[in-house]
Amino acid sequence: MVEGAKAGEVLRQVVGKLGRAGGHDRRAGGALQLPSTAASAVEDVQSELRRRLLKALHIDECRGQRLVPLREMLQNLQS
Repeated sequence: MVEGAKAGEVLRQVVGKLGRAGGHDRRAGGALQLPSTAASAVEDVQSELRRRLLKALHIDECRGQRLVPLREMLQNLQS
């Protein structure tokens, strides 16, 4: 987390005019209106929130990498 940042302040910054948010030093929550419940609309909002959160935390946006290979995950599901 960013030095001295409070969860409520960070979340309000992330949510912005998409909805409302609040909280305290270590806990925060919020609500926003989705433009649609279509999967693509939900994914768009998630992407925007992710982008804003990374920006607020001063983290460069990058693609994650798997910790467990996909093949192993699928094998575990079949077990």
